[in-house]
Amino acid sequence: MAPSLGERVEKSVGRLARPALAALLRLVSHNVLANAISIIAAVSLFVLLRVNTPDQRFFSVPLQFQLPPGYALASVTPQSARLTLRGEQELIFSLSEEEFSAVVDLRPFAAEGEHEAPVEVLVEGRAAAVQRLEVSSDPDATAVVLEQAARKSVRVRPVIVGSVARGHELTAFTIIPSEVEVAGARGAVERLEDVSTEEIELRGRDGNFITRGALRRWTRF
Repeated sequence: MAPSLGERVEKSVGRLARPALAALLRLVSHNVLANAISIIAAVSLFVLLRVNTPDQRFFSVPLQFQLPPGYALASVTPQSARLTLRGEQELIFSLSEEEFSAVVDLRPFAAEGEHEAPVEVLVEGRAAAVQRLEVSSDPDATAVVLEQAARKSVRVRPVIVGSVARGHELTAFTIIPSEVEVAGARGAVERLEDVSTEEIELRGRDGNFITRGALRRWTRF
């Protein structure tokens, strides 16, 4: 018995649908495989980054300046550098901060005025022998103002505090030396008139006495 028209149409549609269905299955399979590969790659990359990411340690050191002959610092910003060490945790935390220094070489700038120079990190001692150690400085450069160096003598001014015992009074004192020599940038030295001592305490004193005192630190900036 000959197939009906409906049976012939169903068979034709089936023959046309099978290649399309097979292509769709191949596409789905390909996308699933590609997604799986992407996930594996992402996980592998994440693990690799986690394993290879070094630890960090931070600390600050004062800037050291190499000056041209006959010149002095009039100002500098900043006066310290923040160092970053990168490497294995146990290693970088076993190193001493004294093995690192930040140096600014100003010797090429033999002229008054503002200059900018790079900060060079020097590594010494045991840290110098470490192979897998990264060191960086913040800032990596600094701006300074150079002036010609100057010297002069200024008087010493005592800083006397407190009161002597009842019934007594301070009638005289002698400072030895009465003058000291200061050195630094020309402008700062020219403006300086005296340097003061640390506080000299008179409280309860009821007779002559001799004491030693330090000069207060004179800053150039």
